[in-house]
Amino acid sequence: MTITNYFNQKLGYSIDGRRLELTPLAFGGASLKIDGQKQEDFKITSKAPEQTVRLGDREVAVHCEKGRMRKVTVITRGREVFPTPKHVTPVRAQPGSMCGAHPSAPAVVACLRCGTFACVECCAADGTYCPACYARIADEAKARSSAMAYMAPILVFVALFGLLGGLLGGGAGLIAYTVAKRTSSRGVKIGVAVGVYAVAGVLCAIAAAAAIQAK
Repeated sequence: MTITNYFNQKLGYSIDGRRLELTPLAFGGASLKIDGQKQEDFKITSKAPEQTVRLGDREVAVHCEKGRMRKVTVITRGREVFPTPKHVTPVRAQPGSMCGAHPSAPAVVACLRCGTFACVECCAADGTYCPACYARIADEAKARSSAMAYMAPILVFVALFGLLGGLLGGGAGLIAYTVAKRTSSRGVKIGVAVGVYAVAGVLCAIAAAAAIQAK
């Protein structure tokens, strides 16, 4: 999935027990660490927005739209991979166990979420989950990514009102994010966001006016 990285943050991916961390650079582009080791030959630029790295027998393609980490797509074995805030390690299947979906195929992992045995093909996305659980987790990641858009106004509050704006705008943003993540109704998402940010804006304006009068 293409992740919209609204706040230009570092993104981490867990693939086959390896940890990939993409970090935005000050003037565009991105750097990469694999298991904490910086990859000196990895260079993302506006002219070369995609790079491929190898993890054992697996190739991972990293694409940053226009060479920046605002929109990031990571693909391996034909599947898009979502970022994870914490590193996850695959649970290896017991010797002799077979795939739950393909009884004739040896299992390589036990799904970290449900315990179902999965073969190489079934766990191709990240080498950790069965297809059903991976689909659910991917949907959750999409919902989180979309919900982050409703926190973007926090930056405006900080720019206009400083620390107070950060506190009140941050509180409003947290409410808007939580609601946006839990509902599929765009109308509800926008309505809640407009409402909480309006309240935060009024409170910031009142506080600013009071501070000016006190001087």
